[in-house]
Amino acid sequence: MSISLSPSIQFGLDLATSLAIIGSALMFMWNQKRKNDLQKIQRMDASVRNVATEHIQKALHTLSRQFIHGVVNTLNMPSNVCKGTQDTIEKRFAQNDGLANKLLDSFSEASDQLSSFSDEIEAYKYQIYPLLDTLGDGQREISLFKCQLSELITQFNTINRSALPLARELERVLAFCARHPAEDGLSDEQSGQLLELAAQVMFDPDYAYWVNTFIADEDEKTYWDDTAPRRQEVRGAAINNFIAHAYEKPDRLRAQVFSHAYALYQDGRIMCKKFLIMLAALNNTLLLGEGSKDARQGPSAIAKRYASGDYFELDRTIR
Repeated sequence: MSISLSPSIQFGLDLATSLAIIGSALMFMWNQKRKNDLQKIQRMDASVRNVATEHIQKALHTLSRQFIHGVVNTLNMPSNVCKGTQDTIEKRFAQNDGLANKLLDSFSEASDQLSSFSDEIEAYKYQIYPLLDTLGDGQREISLFKCQLSELITQFNTINRSALPLARELERVLAFCARHPAEDGLSDEQSGQLLELAAQVMFDPDYAYWVNTFIADEDEKTYWDDTAPRRQEVRGAAINNFIAHAYEKPDRLRAQVFSHAYALYQDGRIMCKKFLIMLAALNNTLLLGEGSKDARQGPSAIAKRYASGDYFELDRTIR
């Protein structure tokens, strides 16, 4: 026996079937659109990542060449002069009358190169900070980068406030002493000129780290205290001590001042290299993509590994 459906029931089934087909088609179209959108986003992310990587690599190329040909090469001659013991450095000055002036020229050029490198970093930060901000712990990475930049600028200011000027002013004192030997006697005018030159060194608080070597330990506080009753007496004894050394041991004073200045420049060089290592680590992060283990660690963790002896040897090699 056959069962026939009423026209209304048959119409309802046909409508349900049609709606199911339409629903499936819409779901398929929505899924396909979602898949296409996801692929589009992924392609766009890959494109942005490629552009970002290209910018970082250009920055690395520019800064690494500036580091080698500028910062490192300008310190080659000072490195040869200022390495070794104080006695060794003193003998080098004694054997070469023009050595101090050559060092001053090299240090001045090195300051220019450090300044130029810092300026480049300042410019590139507008590309680097947004990239760091897209990473897992972006704010921490930006903070570390800012800290490194602040340290470099502080080091540059220290060099150009208390190291290089001291070397220049010391040379003025020593040049005067060489032109006016103590055994020939000094006129009142010459004595006044020498005291004025010496005072520019001895009374500058930026040079206190070195000036204190001419002051008795128990008198250091009095020397730098403008209100101390014995200030004039203590200062007079210290400046006479300095002038005596300028006449008797000029190359020893040069060895002390120039070796200290060189050490500060070397610290600045290391800071520049740290920036290059950080950029190399960021480049690594971009190349590997967000899913990689290294990328999840963040550029600062990669930079720490890159600074080791297995890679760039931050503390062992100059370049």
